[in-house]
Amino acid sequence: MFASGDVRDPKEIDLETIKSDIEVSYKFFQQNYQRYHQFYDFVFRSAISSQDIEKLKDLGKPPIEANILRALISRVKGEFAKQKPNLDIHPNEGMKMDRLSPVNQRLIKVAQAHLNEILLEESNGDFQYDVFSDTLGGGFSAGKVYADYVNQRSFLQNIYIERCFNPTMCGFDPLARTSHKGDGRYAFELNPMTKEEFADEYGSAKAKEFYYTRAIQSFNWSYQNNEEKIVLIGDYYVKVPKNETLCLLADGQAVTERDYNKMLKEWDSIEQPPIVLQRRKTVVETIERYRLCENEILEHTKTSYPMLPLVFFDGDSVWLQNEQGGQMQQFCRPYIYDAKGAQQLKNFAMQSIGAELEDFVQHKFIVPIEAIPQDPHYREAFVRPQLANTLAYKSFDSERPDVPLAPPREIVRPEVPSLLPETYMNMDGTVQTVMGTYDGILGINGKEISGKAIQMGALQSNAAVMPYLKNYLKGLQRCGEIILHMIPQYYNTPRSIPIRLSNGKRDWVMINDDNNPESIDFKFDPHELNLKIEPGVNAEVQKQLAVEQLTAIADKFERFKAFMEDKGIPVILDNIDIHGAAGLKEAFEEWDEQMRQQPPKPNPMEVEANTIKEIEGMKTQQRATEAEMKHSIQAAEVAIAKQRADVEAARLAAEMSSKYTNEMLNHEREDAKIAQEATQFAAQHALEMARLSQEVNASQQNVMENQPPVV
Repeated sequence: MFASGDVRDPKEIDLETIKSDIEVSYKFFQQNYQRYHQFYDFVFRSAISSQDIEKLKDLGKPPIEANILRALISRVKGEFAKQKPNLDIHPNEGMKMDRLSPVNQRLIKVAQAHLNEILLEESNGDFQYDVFSDTLGGGFSAGKVYADYVNQRSFLQNIYIERCFNPTMCGFDPLARTSHKGDGRYAFELNPMTKEEFADEYGSAKAKEFYYTRAIQSFNWSYQNNEEKIVLIGDYYVKVPKNETLCLLADGQAVTERDYNKMLKEWDSIEQPPIVLQRRKTVVETIERYRLCENEILEHTKTSYPMLPLVFFDGDSVWLQNEQGGQMQQFCRPYIYDAKGAQQLKNFAMQSIGAELEDFVQHKFIVPIEAIPQDPHYREAFVRPQLANTLAYKSFDSERPDVPLAPPREIVRPEVPSLLPETYMNMDGTVQTVMGTYDGILGINGKEISGKAIQMGALQSNAAVMPYLKNYLKGLQRCGEIILHMIPQYYNTPRSIPIRLSNGKRDWVMINDDNNPESIDFKFDPHELNLKIEPGVNAEVQKQLAVEQLTAIADKFERFKAFMEDKGIPVILDNIDIHGAAGLKEAFEEWDEQMRQQPPKPNPMEVEANTIKEIEGMKTQQRATEAEMKHSIQAAEVAIAKQRADVEAARLAAEMSSKYTNEMLNHEREDAKIAQEATQFAAQHALEMARLSQEVNASQQNVMENQPPVV
């Protein structure tokens, strides 16, 4: 269970035991502590030590330097500032599928979004940037996870992570072997406190007991810094193992027998509680904290930490054996470790060039004293040679005219050895080669090298720092695992928690509120979940290449182009570095949401296919129309011919009908004439008969009137 194989009874842990652990750990890591300060000072303060300055004074050289290592580290830190690791929480191996209900899946997503807010966003300050800077400049760093109240007037606690103020004041079990050293038995952090602060918190009587000189190996528990007296307070975290019985329940949960018995007592459902399928012995670890000073344990607390809260962030260390059969030592290498010699040689070349310039001969001429004219006008040519004048001299000695004098001779200035400027200039390339920053070399002959080659050189430069990034992510993942196990303990009341969504937006979620239907029951077994953190795309060149690749693929494949237009624009916006990119992405999402609420537009490919289909249909219809028109023309020609025949037949029939009609009309006129004549004759006959009848009646009337009456 422990890396050291030593399971101690917590009752045996006393002050001397704790101080012994701290002493052993500090001595084991002492060389790394010294290297951390040495290279931090070399890079971020000055590459010339105080001993170097004294030597330069003896050699008569100026203490000047041209530190190029800090610029290289600053560039890597600038690239890292844009790094956004990919965080993923997923069910652990062996978890039953029936436990992956939609509710549990939503809980996992919210837990991932909240962990993303704690680990990767601005809420933790400059944790990532500072820790990564430590690993580059000093070779390692240390962080810690803790819980604290939200504010001074709140009873709610949040979980935080922060960089330890001084990583060289933290220590871990020498027998720990993982990168984050979480498998060790103990870890500690030392914090300085002034004598006055210590007296206010723990009493003035205890503050007087320190000698302020006593040392444990290479550090003092109490010491004096100028006029100020300092006391070291240590927080010592140790694993305390306890034997437990682990029970496998029918619903797939694995709980301790004590927790199972507690669950049975609190069971109030009508359903039967899950039965125990299997039992086995295990060791459950708890973390206890001891706060101590030089001669006393000040506090002893049983914490709720599931793991050691101090996390080691490795740079690019290796384990070396000092001698045959000797102890293995961890050697933490700063990023610029191999370039230190090249930097010192560059500085020395610069200092030598500076010394040459300081000793540069300013005299123009060498001339005998007797040859210098006494006339001030002629002497001016010697004193101020920069003015145009005639250089006159005396060719013979005034006192001995037979003695000729040497003429003035111009002094030839010695050249600076070419080795110095060549060495000074070549060290830049040497440093870049040693550190793997090849893109700087490609930039020297930019006219002869393509832009693609420079881009690939930049990617190689990013790859050179990848071991530091990978080890940093291992430490960050350990912090995430600690937080994941702490969440169920501290988030057990109704409250809201911040989350960071995958699109970068910040939101809030309500948890543990039975009266809110949108609330999530944030109670889960952290052992059923697994956390994985991987590096994301961070370099500007990588982003640029990603956009270029997507654009090239979209130009060649229409279906992929349509997909990118519909789903991939947020990815492209994530990979551009322009002023206002975040606002542009947010504005696009709002616009896209509005556009999606409108009736969907047809797919361009479908529109094109439909257009082609319509054109083909129109062509087919046109061909059918042409054929129909041709058939209609032919039918019309037949119909016209038939119509002509019908017209001709109708004409002939009309002519025959007209002739017959005329004949009939003539007969009818004759018949009408005969009928008219017959009618007239009949009328005359009737009139004649009427007249005759009247005459008869009149004669009879006369007869009757003339007869005598009958008696």
